[in-house]
Order: sequence, then structure tokens, then C-alpha cells
Amino acid sequence: MLIQTVTEDMFFEAFKRAGRENCFSYEAVRAIFADFDEYDEQVEFDVVAIACDYDEYADIDEFLAVYSVGDIYDKLKNHKDLTKEQILEATSDYTYVIDIPDSDGFVVAVF
Repeated sequence: MLIQTVTEDMFFEAFKRAGRENCFSYEAVRAIFADFDEYDEQVEFDVVAIACDYDEYADIDEFLAVYSVGDIYDKLKNHKDLTKEQILEATSDYTYVIDIPDSDGFVVAVF
């Protein structure tokens, strides 16, 4: 088994080489990288798996347009009174959430 440490630039370039550069914004790729970088254990770097396992949403309205039924919708439909932190916390009850700093956006594990 070969192990390679991947930098943020290498992470982003791997998305380009795999033809997946349009799956996420640059900011989302940075947030995903930062999340993986915090793991205490080694993980396999698979661009295609990441592109298939995660979705990016520009804001809660875009997210709710996709998840417009069920418990999560009922919990978040009146989100105008919630902070981004509260929205991410509520969403994390249903799936893994990665915040995209300095934006309204976030990334979720597909569920």
C-alpha cells in the first residue's frame, strides 16, 4: 500500500484531472478538504466517490427545494428565523454537514 499526503492544491487539481471540477465550487472543495484533513486516521482519496457522496447547496432554500418533503423539511421550512449555525445543526440530525465558511452554502452527505 502506498500512502501520499495530499495538499489542498493537490486535492483541487485531482478534481480537475478527474473531470469533476464542476461538481463543487472552489470554496466547497476547500471546505471538504479541510474536513478530511481533520480526520485522525488515513482515508482513501477517491474524487469520484466524493463527487457522488456529497452535494453542495448555495443556501438553505436550494437545499429545501431538493428535500421538500419529510421531517427535515418540516423542521426547516420556517428557516428565516434561524441562524446558519442552527440550520446546519438541524440538518446534521439527518446527514453529515460541512460548512462552507463566509457564505450561506454548505455541503451534505447524500442521503
